[in-house]
This record gives sequence, C-alpha cells and structure tokens, in this order.
Amino acid sequence: MFDSVPQTPCIATTAPPVLFLSDPFGTPGEWSGVSEFLGPRGNCRAFDDPAEWRCAVERAPKGAHLAAHGTAGYHALKAAMDHPHAVRSVTLVDPDIIRAIPDLMLCCQFRGQLKLIARATALASDCRHEEAAAKVMDWWRGPRSWKRTAPRTRAEFVRAMPLLADEWWTQDRTPLSLLRLARLSCPIKVISGRRMPSEVRSLAHVLRMAIPDFSLQLVKSARALSHLTHPQIVSPEIGKFIVCSDMGWHSDEDLALAA
Repeated sequence: MFDSVPQTPCIATTAPPVLFLSDPFGTPGEWSGVSEFLGPRGNCRAFDDPAEWRCAVERAPKGAHLAAHGTAGYHALKAAMDHPHAVRSVTLVDPDIIRAIPDLMLCCQFRGQLKLIARATALASDCRHEEAAAKVMDWWRGPRSWKRTAPRTRAEFVRAMPLLADEWWTQDRTPLSLLRLARLSCPIKVISGRRMPSEVRSLAHVLRMAIPDFSLQLVKSARALSHLTHPQIVSPEIGKFIVCSDMGWHSDEDLALAA
C-alpha cells in the first residue's frame, strides 16, 4: 500500500523554509508531492531559476533545507559550502554533478557520463538541440525513452537544452573540491533509482565516502526522476530526513541564546 500523508496538527511557530530547485529539464511542479507530504512542517517553495533560488537561500534568516534535482544539485552543494550556517540539510535527487568534481573526471567508471555530456554540449553548440536532448533522455531514462516521450514534452526539453549545456559549463568554470565536500557540516541525502546508469550510482557511493553526514536511498526498480515515478517512497523519505535534520540543527542565533 502507498504511504499516506500523516495527520499532523498545525504548528504555531513558522516552519523553516524548504527550497526546491529543478534542473533545466524540470519544473517547480515536480516537487508538489514532497511539499504536500511535508504540509505544515515545511515552508515549501519551488524554483527553476538558480539565481532566484540562491537569493531565497541567502535571505533565510534561520537557515533553510535545500532539495535539488539533476544539475541543480551543484547549486545546492555550493550553497552549503558558501553559506554553511544557513543550510540545515541538502537532499539531492539523481545528482548530475560529475563535471563539477575534477578529482573524479579521470576515473574510468565515469567515462560514459562524461562522453555523454561532451557529445550533448557539442550538439547544443551546433544548435542541434533535439539530437542533444534525445541523447540525454535516452542515457538517463533508458534506450528509446525519447521516442516514448510525448511530443509536447520533447519540445520543452529541446527548448531547455541550451540551459542544460550552460549548467555543465558552470560546473566546469566553478568546480567543487572533494576536500570542501568533506568539510560540510550539514546532513546530505542522495536519492536515486537502482536502475540508474552505473556512473550515477558510483558517484553516490563516492559522496558517501567523502561526506561525513551522508545517507543514500536507492529506490528499487526506479530509473531517473524517482520523486515523480515513486512519490509514495521518495516523498516520505525526504520528509523524514528534513524533520530529523531539524532536530539537530542550531543557527548562530540559537547557540548565542543558549550560551
């Protein structure tokens, strides 16, 4: 049976913000299941513009929970590094951040994904956006996924392809270091499908070894977008992670008052 949304009483105090960020192929609406599950326990806001999302992170006076999908995971980890006292937790769904970690780009287990990114960005540079989007979709969702996708959705992905290529270029220009990742103090959770490409699973295991407070949830039978294809599993997992992370989080203001 599907997990049901728990009936929780209204909370008198203002819930901490939960800020969702989608990658260029996604939309803010993809987080509605998690938002509904959290209910009054999270002040949820969803974005598809990294600049607007970063402003929301920086303006959270007592810290925020961050959740991101795909290439947006880069922005979430960078925000946790740049604003460690403002980030309560980070949840990454299918993180597409291999181009942001130079230390791993020579490892043989990531060659397939790096070749995909190089080919897709080259096609996008030649304005062959449909071919690029098709290659990306088939790699992440499985062979022939592009042909099985509705024409309207395919058109949206084609329009978003230049933005996705820009995201990979941004990762190249301002990379993340494993050393800084290892110094993150907030809890990090990665959620992905067991049927994802091996490169994605390998990256999750590397992050688990590098980041002190790290947890990994692999959803059985899922490929990409498990928060949409398996919301009855992913939404409760994200909700529990956010609530548990809140229990051990204190802002500088809280610590000063306690002292």
